[in-house]
This record gives sequence, C-alpha cells and structure tokens, in this order.
Amino acid sequence: MGVSGLIGALGNLYDSQVDAAVLSGLSLLKKTDLLRRWERETARLPIDYTGPKFGGPAHRVRSAGHDIGRFFAALNQIRTGTFEGTWWEDGQRMVEKVATTRSGLPFAQAPERHLAVALLLKHWAADFVTPMNLPLPGWTLLGEMSNPDLRKFANDAYAGTNSGDGLNLRSGMLTPGLGMLATEVVIRTHTHLGAYRSTDTARLATSASAKHTEMLLAAHAAAGAISVSKTTAAAIAGETVVAARHLNIPVLMRIGMLALKVRSDAAARAEAGAPSWEKLLADEAATWTLPEAVTIADLLTNPVGPSSADEATSCPRAGRVRPASATPR
Repeated sequence: MGVSGLIGALGNLYDSQVDAAVLSGLSLLKKTDLLRRWERETARLPIDYTGPKFGGPAHRVRSAGHDIGRFFAALNQIRTGTFEGTWWEDGQRMVEKVATTRSGLPFAQAPERHLAVALLLKHWAADFVTPMNLPLPGWTLLGEMSNPDLRKFANDAYAGTNSGDGLNLRSGMLTPGLGMLATEVVIRTHTHLGAYRSTDTARLATSASAKHTEMLLAAHAAAGAISVSKTTAAAIAGETVVAARHLNIPVLMRIGMLALKVRSDAAARAEAGAPSWEKLLADEAATWTLPEAVTIADLLTNPVGPSSADEATSCPRAGRVRPASATPR
C-alpha cells in the first residue's frame, strides 16, 4: 500500500511534468495520416465557429460543440449545419445562431444521424490531441450561467496562462487518471496474489475484500491530499483560477466511492456480528413456560430465599418443585 500511495502522491506532486509528457505523446498521434485525414474530413463544421463573442484560443469552451457531456447538442448543430451559442449582455441572455463561416461559406452538415455521429467523433478525436484538448464534460454549461464570475472562471480555467496548461479533458481526467490506474493495479495485484498464495484462488473472501477496499481508500486518500494541497498552494501563489488544473478529479471521485463502500462493509459486518446480550436473553426467554418465567422473575426480585409461592410452585417439565436456588434453563 505504501508503494501505491507513493506512486499516486508523486503523480499529483509532479502533475505538470506528467501532463507535458502526455501532451508530447498525443502530439505524435496528431502527425499520423489517420488523424490528419479526420481533420480534413471534419473541416468547416458549425461547432468550430469563431466569430465575435465565440472566437479566440478558448473558443471550444464557449459553446456546446466541443463538450462531450453535451453530445446531443453538438450533434444537432452538425445535423442542421447551424452553430448555436449563448452570450450575455447587460444581464440578458442572448442566443446566437449562425449558418455560414466568417468567409460566407455555408457550414458543412450531415442530416443523417449516423453520418453526423461519425463526423462529430472524428472532429473530437482530432481536437483531443491538440494542446487545448477538449473541455471537461459539462464545463461549457458554466460559461452559459447568468453569474458573470462563473462564466469568467470557466473561461480562464480552461484557457490557462499558456496554450494547453489550463483545465481540460487531458489535464483534468487523462493525466491524473494514469496515477490512479497505477495505484489500482499495484494494490489489486498485491491483494489477489496474497489470496492466491493462501487459498489457491484469486477470489477474495469477504474479509479480504473489505481490507482490499480500505487499502485502496488509504492509498487514494494520500494522492487526494497532495492534489488538494498543491491546488491550494498554487492558488495562494498567484495562479488563482488556473490552479484548478492541479485538482485530481478522478481520484477525488474514487475516494468518495470507496468511502461509501467502506461504510457499507462496516454496516454489513456489524449486522452479521455476534448477537447482543439483550438478543440472547430474548431468544432464551422465548422458550420458557409460564411457571418457569414466574419462578425466574421471583428469583430476580427476591434473591435471598424461597418464598411461599416458590415452594408451592412445581415445574411441569421436571415434575417436581423447583428449588429457589436452582438455575433456570
């Protein structure tokens, strides 16, 4: 667990360097014939409109077209050949629809659903390997909120201080996900190998599975703590909203899921544990006959010696009078 926790922590501590390496690898894919062909095939799509209010390096965050969390909104633009975006002026929400490029040419369109889906996925793939990548799922919704501070935060966090160093699908999900995946592989390999050595099967018993979940939670918690600490430190140091790129979203989500699982396991163990003394007494009392119950009650309330009622009371099960000192069943 210590090794896996260290891997996750180092991945978060040096997240910028890891992301730069990932971007370098994706840049090699951009040069392949396949990606270049897809880029040509998806040229002049309405989701790439960069006119007034929607242009600039961060244009992908200013409409739904590049948001994988708003798949159907982006798909509709391609099927109709019409860009649709939202902007605000004097507190009023404006919806702009554009059917031509800035040079006056009509946008490409694909009314057939399957063709539109193919074009959209190809376009996203070609954009994914670029430095600006794609926004996080649903991130463009922040840019359409009525609150100007939220709109500015969404734009600035995605744009970053330099091209590609903001919060996007690569830096926010892919890169931190690599460290999380390494942690999972190390711990899962360790626990399943241990189970195989002990029982000749890699299947985990209930207790081993609970321990496995707790180990994952501890390792990811260490990585999450580094992530939150670095994000806070970067924000204080002057990165402000751009510091959000250091937040390890996959790990934080995984911590939440594991915490719920640990709590569920603990509740299951408590329910299946040894019964309480009250439950044992209730189960035993359910077998007593009425005379036995009277005798036991009298013993509990009058422990010094037998009463006249005890001497006159006989036990049907034994066929004789039960002495006051006798131990009840």
